[in-house]
Amino acid sequence: MKPRLNLLAASIVWAASALLFQGCAISMNLAANRFESPETRGKLLKAQIDAVGIQGANTVVIVRDVQASPLQVNNPSFERTNFGYRAGLGLGIFKDLDLSIKLARDTPTLFQVKYQILGQPEIEAQKGNLALAITAGIGNLQGSGSASPNGLSSISAKYDLNATAYDLALIAGYRFHEVLLAYGGPFVTSTSYSGHVDQTTTSVNSYAFSGSAGQTGFNLGLQVDSTVVYFKLEEAWATAHAGSTTQSGFFTGAMLGFRF
Repeated sequence: MKPRLNLLAASIVWAASALLFQGCAISMNLAANRFESPETRGKLLKAQIDAVGIQGANTVVIVRDVQASPLQVNNPSFERTNFGYRAGLGLGIFKDLDLSIKLARDTPTLFQVKYQILGQPEIEAQKGNLALAITAGIGNLQGSGSASPNGLSSISAKYDLNATAYDLALIAGYRFHEVLLAYGGPFVTSTSYSGHVDQTTTSVNSYAFSGSAGQTGFNLGLQVDSTVVYFKLEEAWATAHAGSTTQSGFFTGAMLGFRF
């Protein structure tokens, strides 16, 4: 158990320390891959670690270049992230209720509750188990940074971002075999953000920005189980919007995890 906890701790430190600012841009990811089955853990403190995951995301570029002049702070755009790191920890609370934390680079850290409406929990699930669950989560992303004058710009900048996310999903699943679960369902994410950019040349100019971004989608996945190890392969379709801009696409993700 100890090596798995150490692996989770390393993942959390890595994700928490990762800057949400890439280069001189301020950006935020809206995760498209979910890696969430409809079966709860089924027992108090029965745990699972999402140890090594790759997810796709719609990336909201809030400020394209913090050293630009004139600075554009309320004109978000989108990019696509195909390979973002993902980790997490889930714990059983009651037979039909789980709590979890979801960690991903440049993405709001999500605290989530899952309630299983139909079917047997994971520790009791057999071939033919039909399961249905709902999840609800709230998350936050905070960060700050700076950019120094360089050969392309004489402007120095300091900047920060604070974002809050709300997430809802409905998940259905069916066990074709004791070790093979198919799952999927619709999801929606709503995010609000705000921040500042302070540019300095001969004087300091301060710019405040705020806005919202959202995403709706549908995912389908396969989960292969053993007693200790599980693997998930997932495809998702997600449409994101921020301001007057939208972006849609398919995203593929994979997750390797452990149970104890």
